Amino acid sequence: MFSKEVSEATASSFQKEGIEFLANTFVKEVKPNEVVIQRKGASEKESIPASVIVWATGIKCRPITNKLREKIGLDIQNNFRALVTDERLQVKGCNGVYALGDCATIDGHPLPATAQVAAQEGKYLASQLNGRKTMHTDASILNSIRRQYWALTGVTASKDFEYAHKGSLAYIGGDRAAADFKSAFSGALESVGLPVMTGTMTNYLWKAFYFSEQLSMRTKALLAVDWIKAKAFGRDFSRY
Repeated sequence: MFSKEVSEATASSFQKEGIEFLANTFVKEVKPNEVVIQRKGASEKESIPASVIVWATGIKCRPITNKLREKIGLDIQNNFRALVTDERLQVKGCNGVYALGDCATIDGHPLPATAQVAAQEGKYLASQLNGRKTMHTDASILNSIRRQYWALTGVTASKDFEYAHKGSLAYIGGDRAAADFKSAFSGALESVGLPVMTGTMTNYLWKAFYFSEQLSMRTKALLAVDWIKAKAFGRDFSRY
């Protein structure tokens, strides 16, 4: 998901923070007080003593998703990680059922399992469902005006889902962040020499995007207070 430049900048940031990282290394076994690893190309395994282990290796298909795949038929639902949908997010082999986010993948057009993708899919699907006639349509004047506005602006027009990549942002610690804008915003930032950004200023950009994505003034206020508190008194953490 991130470019090589971002990976290298993150590795450099970790080194400055005194964090040791192992690339090209496979975890073979996790025990109560150790992690057994094997480096790429090596035949022998190594042991790393550990008392606290944080495991973050990606996503796995939920049991209910697998049950749905089996019920529909594995010949149609042939992706073992997610439900296969068409271009309008309808589950293949199951009319009237839609799927989005991490549990779904568009047939022939796989997208990354990120919040950005899920948010765009959610807005798209909501507009498509709002544009359909239902048995219990609200007959109010406000709803009539709303539907006329949607029709004029084309918001509810029947169309395939199109993902618009807006870049990737990640906080990497030490008041620093990394941003990858390659192919984002139709290549606008890449054309002016800003495909990749890292450092303290990028952290402010990350915070601005994060803040803007909050759904209410309450959550925005709580987030701002948390940031100010962390800056003034440091982060809360547990000692053991």
